[in-house]
Formats: sequence, structure tokens, C-alpha cells
Amino acid sequence: MSKKSKAGEPVIDTELKALEKIWYKKLKESGFQDAEKNEIYLKRDATWAQFNTPTVEVWQAKQDYYLYANQFANEYKFRNEKEAMIWTYHANGMTIRDIVKVLTDAKVKAVSRTVVWATVNRLRERMKDRYLIQSASKNGH
Repeated sequence: MSKKSKAGEPVIDTELKALEKIWYKKLKESGFQDAEKNEIYLKRDATWAQFNTPTVEVWQAKQDYYLYANQFANEYKFRNEKEAMIWTYHANGMTIRDIVKVLTDAKVKAVSRTVVWATVNRLRERMKDRYLIQSASKNGH
């Protein structure tokens, strides 16, 4: 049973405090950094995760998007090989930064984040137009 102060709060045993001090010193010397040391950050991160965890609907929407993106990659007549490569990489979930790196490593000319981003956005709009129009005409709208 733990000791209580006059106010009813637990009293931390001095022996326990001394032992804790020794172990924290050993941990510090070994380079250990406690991830749970700051309770404020733990609570903030837990709250962020709780409200920013994707729902089933979000995952389904992403899955549908990439299915359409791959279908578009197979059906669309691209302007050139570079445009086709950019869209194919995008349709397979690659980030803009990674697409730029792959194309730069492959020595594809005139590749920058801006060019890749603009290409993906332009083609995304074409894909939306194509599949939203088809979808609307099937539903009689």
C-alpha cells in the first residue's frame, strides 16, 4: 500500500526516486530518448490520428480513382511518350516527386515538378470529363 500525505495525495518513496534517477541517467548515457516523455504531444498525436484516420468510404474512393486512372491510361491517346509515362506512373500511385526522380534518372527531357504536376492535373480533368459524361449518359442524365 502506498503512503499518503496529509492532503491524501500519494507520497513518492525517496528510495524509488533515487532508483529512478539512476536509471534515467543510464538511459540518457546510452542515447535512449523516451518517446512518451511529453504527455502533451502524446495526447495531441492521438487526437490527430483519431480524426484523420481514413474511413472505408475514403479508401473506396481512392480505389475507384486509381481503377479509373488505370483504365484511362489504357484507353486515352496521349500526346507523347512522356505524357503517357507520367500518367502511368501516377495511375499506379506514384507521387509527383517520385515521378520526377524516375524520369530524371531515365534522362527524360524537360521534367520538373511543375511539368509533372500540370500534366497530371490536365489529364485528371480529361479523365473526369470522360468518365463522368459516360456515367451520366448511362444513368439517363
